[in-house]
Amino acid sequence: MSFLSSLLSGPARADDRLSVSLMLTYSCQLKCGYCQVLQRGSRITKKVIDGAVSFLGRSAKKKLELKFFGGEPLLEFELLKYAVTQAQRRLGAKKDLQYCLVTNGIGLDAAKIAYFKGLPSQVVFSFDGGAATHAAFRSGPGGNSHYKDISANLRLLAASGAYFFVNVVVSPENLRALRRNLEHIAGLGVKRIQLCYNGAAFWSGPDIMRLVRTLSAFRKSPAGKKVSFLNSSGDSEPVALKTDLIVDTDGLVYMDGAMFMEKRFPGGRRHFFIGEAAGLGRPEDVYADRREHLRRWRKVCACAEEKKVFLSSLKTGAALGLLFRGPGKQTAPARAADRRIF
Repeated sequence: MSFLSSLLSGPARADDRLSVSLMLTYSCQLKCGYCQVLQRGSRITKKVIDGAVSFLGRSAKKKLELKFFGGEPLLEFELLKYAVTQAQRRLGAKKDLQYCLVTNGIGLDAAKIAYFKGLPSQVVFSFDGGAATHAAFRSGPGGNSHYKDISANLRLLAASGAYFFVNVVVSPENLRALRRNLEHIAGLGVKRIQLCYNGAAFWSGPDIMRLVRTLSAFRKSPAGKKVSFLNSSGDSEPVALKTDLIVDTDGLVYMDGAMFMEKRFPGGRRHFFIGEAAGLGRPEDVYADRREHLRRWRKVCACAEEKKVFLSSLKTGAALGLLFRGPGKQTAPARAADRRIF
């Protein structure tokens, strides 16, 4: 089986819960060095939220999820609560609903933690490790990484009993600090981690090998044995072929890659566009599998450099798939297969 076919025929979706994400705002207190979201200054409206909830509710599936993205969604906490209220009112009696918050942690206080703990929900807490890593990669205007507040809020979340996991972003530039950062995160009481490799960076063969070896060594360590990685779930890797749907602040629906990689791949918004939430049918009718995502990525990558970066992201995801799920029938990337992608 070739590198490409192993990715396309990879594990089917492990969860039968259909998920739709809401882009609540493009505003954020941080200017992370690896962030690829173009901050437009716009925020969602109640009318768009109503349309998105209706779009989600048209699904024939019983299990549904509403995710909150940004920017930083907690900057629009009142609109977030409005979305939850509308979803509960319209769908709560008919559907098995859950919610997901993706946050940088700055605004996550005890009251907000209690709010999410009272819902069927999970919190995705973006946190990359020690203070030095945050200062280098996750600073805001003026160089303030808010590390002291963020780490304190992470401890508060870990102690609350709320369901959460930490999303750790790693780039080739901070690979050497990854083991130390993972140990630091585990020391804060974190039990679940999603390892997110920077998809806008070029990952060389040696970079990928260092990433795999670092993760392998950490998983065998005392700290690593106390942590589970969400990368091991069926459809996690490669992240570039993630099959999520997202409703933008203006009510337009896209595939996941359109916004979160827009700086590096400016063609994404055009090629990952699906339609307006209010005018679409069921989410599952416009849902696209990995093969369709790859077909559109071929159109998105408009130059040799973009193709090179995207291919390296696929290779990194394939390598992590081998690490976390075991080799199975997958094979290592091959030169001939690389050429067939584009």
